[in-house]
Amino acid sequence: MYALLSHNAARWGLGTWWTTRSTLSLVLMLMLSVAACLFTLWSIYLFVRFALAFRRAARELRGRWTVDDASLAPAPRALTQ
Repeated sequence: MYALLSHNAARWGLGTWWTTRSTLSLVLMLMLSVAACLFTLWSIYLFVRFALAFRRAARELRGRWTVDDASLAPAPRALTQ
């Protein structure tokens, strides 16, 4: 978004040095920075959440497969119960 604004500033009548002289520029940069930070944090949050969900699902499926297959020895249980 910032690249679009800075590239087309003269065409839209914002002036040549509008980013250093304008209060609007400060507000836009702040809004874009906050939006980028929130998007990054949200992406990391979703990545961790999906990773934990898939790990939990993999453990459940692995446990079911071991129970269903009599030729496999059951996986050792953790001592943290």
